[in-house]
Amino acid sequence: MKIVVFDFDKTLTKGDTFNQFVVYTFKLLFNKLELKEFLILFIKCGFDYFSVIFKFKSLMKFKNDLLNKFIVYIEDYNDHIINFSKSVTLNLSVVKLLKEYHSDKRCKVFIISASDEYLIRVLFKEVEVIGMKFMYKSINRSLAIVQHPYSDEKVKLLNDLYNVFMIDIFYTDSFIDLPCINISQSSYLVNGEKIKRINNEHINF
Repeated sequence: MKIVVFDFDKTLTKGDTFNQFVVYTFKLLFNKLELKEFLILFIKCGFDYFSVIFKFKSLMKFKNDLLNKFIVYIEDYNDHIINFSKSVTLNLSVVKLLKEYHSDKRCKVFIISASDEYLIRVLFKEVEVIGMKFMYKSINRSLAIVQHPYSDEKVKLLNDLYNVFMIDIFYTDSFIDLPCINISQSSYLVNGEKIKRINNEHINF
């Protein structure tokens, strides 16, 4: 059985879906909140953003804090994700490849990403998905991210959840996924509609 793995953001999609989700949510809240309340929220989120840029806060902590600020105003998070998913633009050339691999019974296809797992499952129901998960507490309407597949965490989760230790074919948009590239027989770099094979021998491990 061939193991075929796809990254999600900027590989199967055009653009970063978390950034798009933030913009989408802000647009909704702009029409929902009083201007003063919206500006306070916007400024707080801006501070969170710059704390990541200057590495005072990890990406996972940033996402966790931002989602907790949003969740107060979102009545049904799953419905919010479903509605947002309709605005996501897919990279059709790579999606076509995924579907071809999925239709081949000799292949097992995975999508692994630090994007919201529920969002990925809404868009791709037919394949195995490993994405960002969180635990929601309804009492105080808060959440805590419990799974964030980013960089070497992707390899760890493939190992732990599916006993996958080697990848036959891997598609990504970034060398942040070097840990996955390192365990792949063939890996490909996606840049929009362009797909280029990565020569693993020329990568500095």
